[in-house]
Amino acid sequence: MRIGAMACYIVALIFYIISIILVIKKENAGILIKIFSILHGKEKSIYNNAAMALDIRVNTQMWATLFLFGGVMCNSVSQWIAIAIFIIWFYLVLKKLRSNKKDN
Repeated sequence: MRIGAMACYIVALIFYIISIILVIKKENAGILIKIFSILHGKEKSIYNNAAMALDIRVNTQMWATLFLFGGVMCNSVSQWIAIAIFIIWFYLVLKKLRSNKKDN
């Protein structure tokens, strides 16, 4: 197995595990979000726990699927696809962070 494919599979597994934890916790998953855990009581009531958990769960599932696809393509086509997948993921994360910043 190629090292790029192995890296993609490991990252996909990590994201799927995070997604499963978020599915199990549902609305209580807000506790797992780093920035949410440092807010005080009044500030926490402003945010919607269920919406935040759903948003993060959807993103982690999408990223895991991207890395799973990258691992399969890396094994069947070329080793360099793993680098492209990591670049695409980095772009998606930056895009998500930027859209969250505009919302606030």
